[in-house]
Amino acid sequence: MAIAVDPGLAIYRHRRVFVETGPGRTRGSVIADLASNASPVPLDPAAGGVMGMVDAFDIDAFHARLLEAVGA
Repeated sequence: MAIAVDPGLAIYRHRRVFVETGPGRTRGSVIADLASNASPVPLDPAAGGVMGMVDAFDIDAFHARLLEAVGA
């Protein structure tokens, strides 16, 4: 929820994603291609088959904003 309010709290990386279609428990799961030799890294998370993943999150800034919001 914090990232939805302020996307600047996180650092993102974009990866191609696929839907698992094979048999088994993971069928229907979204799988991100994290291989370092994956096809060129996509830059636009709005493109089809691309997902933005949070790589790092500024927890200190989040805590400061949360405490300010609740008046602590």
